[in-house]
Amino acid sequence: MNKNILYQSIEKICVEHDIDVLILCEYEKIDVDYMIRRLKENDLNYKVGNNLDIGRIIILHKVGYNLKSIKDDKYYSDCKINENGIDILLFGVHLPSKLYSKGQDQYSVAVKCNREIEKKEEEFGINNAIVIGDFNMNPFEDGMVSADGFHGVMSQEVALKGNRTVYGEKEKLFYNSMWHYMGNVVANVMGTYYYNNSGVISY
Repeated sequence: MNKNILYQSIEKICVEHDIDVLILCEYEKIDVDYMIRRLKENDLNYKVGNNLDIGRIIILHKVGYNLKSIKDDKYYSDCKINENGIDILLFGVHLPSKLYSKGQDQYSVAVKCNREIEKKEEEFGINNAIVIGDFNMNPFEDGMVSADGFHGVMSQEVALKGNRTVYGEKEKLFYNSMWHYMGNVVANVMGTYYYNNSGVISY
């Protein structure tokens, strides 16, 4: 993609949707300072919210927005934000590509991320977490659905139950909105019946 078109696209998205926090993967070819200057010309003042020397993503947020960086890792950056008085943990991720990694490698990184989420929730006493970015996995792959991975389910109703018991342990659920684009764009019905097993992987 032409660089100028890329910058224009980012500007357009930020302006049209009044973006508070912008998370980018594959940003190596982006001149971050230049992009921030261009956004400022549109009366949008952003700054970098994470350490660019460590991870594979960049988090930009509006100047004055209540965002506090917590930790940067090779595959994720986590931070704490406060939205309308509610504390939220925000995890930006960029997991290994299928070009260079096997499914088991991606699964392993997903497990590591999940442990970090649980650790931070306990440390900060926060039960609200958003995980967003480039997972490099389909919604139905083990790292996305397994209880020790991201444990993402296709139904908001199921996710709102909070957790699922797996071999006697309560495991937190996430709603994976990408399932919506895998065939549920029009209908709201996820299915007429499903078998909810107690194993590590359950759809």
